[in-house]
Amino acid sequence: MYSSALIAVLLFFANSFYVWNWGDDYLFKVKFQTFTPLGFLINDYWIFDGRSLNLGYLISRHCLNTPFPWLATLIASILFFLAAYFLTILVKRKMPLNLLEQFILTITFTAVLWMAGYYSHFETLYWQTGMLYVVEVFLFYAAYVSIDSNRIHTIFLFLISFIAGIASPGAVMAILFVLIVEIFNTQDKLGVSRRKWASLAFFLGLLVVVLSPGSTERFKLEGGFDKKAFSLIHNLYFRLYQFIDKFFDLNTPMLWVLIVVAVFFILIRRNNSEMRPTFYSILFEYRWLIAAGISLAFYFPRMIYYITSPRLNIHIVFFVMLFFVTQLAEFGESNYDFYDKYIRNFQVPVLLIFIVLAFYQFWGASFCVKKMAVRIELYKANKGQHLVLKANDLIGPPATREFIDITDDSTYALNIAVAKHFGLKSIRKEKYR
Repeated sequence: MYSSALIAVLLFFANSFYVWNWGDDYLFKVKFQTFTPLGFLINDYWIFDGRSLNLGYLISRHCLNTPFPWLATLIASILFFLAAYFLTILVKRKMPLNLLEQFILTITFTAVLWMAGYYSHFETLYWQTGMLYVVEVFLFYAAYVSIDSNRIHTIFLFLISFIAGIASPGAVMAILFVLIVEIFNTQDKLGVSRRKWASLAFFLGLLVVVLSPGSTERFKLEGGFDKKAFSLIHNLYFRLYQFIDKFFDLNTPMLWVLIVVAVFFILIRRNNSEMRPTFYSILFEYRWLIAAGISLAFYFPRMIYYITSPRLNIHIVFFVMLFFVTQLAEFGESNYDFYDKYIRNFQVPVLLIFIVLAFYQFWGASFCVKKMAVRIELYKANKGQHLVLKANDLIGPPATREFIDITDDSTYALNIAVAKHFGLKSIRKEKYR
């Protein structure tokens, strides 16, 4: 198990280096010719996106201003790993784990998160511009773990919760739901007080986002409410079909395994308990699963936005993971012998599956990095000229590295941005025949 865990973590971080600039990256690089990253974000807060003051955007935009595409993805991978470590802390609070066991469990949770969010990584974990979403969930986890930590002062908890609250509104509303439920189910007065402070901080962060003039402008630019979906019952049926189909396409079998196993833990604990379940106890047990549903329901009035933005699904994955881990910890606390004898053994197959998938992604991405390096040299060699790329210039990258490429339309925004960045008159691809 130890060797499998070590190989898994090395492959996880090695994948961070085999990335390239794509999509909006070049749009921002052109902006940074006249703006500093911080100046751009402050301006962006007022004209385009209320989340522009988010820590994720701050890190991402500064990394975009460097010639190292892997810098942002490496930072995102480190935060992804730390998010898994926060999950390990939740388990450690309920079960006796030594340092080596904590390390292996953290790697296992990293692997599970990676596999559960597999189809959103190309817009979150391995894309400079999209790393915002990894930073968001890292901050959510950090704030949540800090609530019950005696080492974390309430002022620091408030600060990190406020910073975390400047994030995607649907996810923040989901977190607020969990904290409110826990307030009514926590007996410890200090625990209740700290959850109230965290809730207030998250709410203030939410206000920073939703009250931004930029949020209103972006909402309009993205079409606002999905008016077409709600215009006719047939349109609603069709859009709902797309919405649900996209949801199932994005989520791997790992997500359903997490939900089923967590519910299994709940049912076993309930059978062993003499207390009759109440509405509030059920609400408390399923709070993180309901939070995942809230984060999805937030996009219901804008179904087309969710359909076209796989990155939004990362919140669902992380909330389901919290549902699984909190139930695993509760189950292990009262059934530690069973956990130690049987459940722990499932870490090996999880790590082995991850190693196979991560190596496949590493092999495919390393090939594409070489192809992209040749492409960039071609850009530089044709400075001041019109450049036409072959239709099949780049063989498609693996699933976690899918990207928006140059189109056959030289007036497309991305084509224009790439041309400006490399000093080309214009750039396009041949049309596919």
